[in-house]
Amino acid sequence: MSTPQFIDVAPPRISNTAAMILAGLGERFTQATSTGIPELWPRFSGAYGRMPNIVHGPAYGVCSNVGPDCSFDYLAGTEVTSGDGLPPEFTQIHLPPQRYAVFAYPGHISAIKDVIGSIHT
Repeated sequence: MSTPQFIDVAPPRISNTAAMILAGLGERFTQATSTGIPELWPRFSGAYGRMPNIVHGPAYGVCSNVGPDCSFDYLAGTEVTSGDGLPPEFTQIHLPPQRYAVFAYPGHISAIKDVIGSIHT
């Protein structure tokens, strides 16, 4: 396992966001397996054109369902108006309206493990 590197992440933008449905490719990760997150993005990009009901806008990387062992679900996705008709390999997450801390990182996705670690630190 590699030593985590500190990434200088800009302070979060606080956003009061309306409810959203995000759809894309997701998997469950642990700290040890989180190096697999970057592999989701090219797969998601390649399947993007098969997604119905897309709201054209930004793509999102969402961590959710954190377990007591610090495992978590990660979704590489985009907003959709409905999850109807999604291909079977896609998953969806319903985000309630609430206040979010939004971290933007303009660097390469391969640094995501260090970015997440820096945010938590």
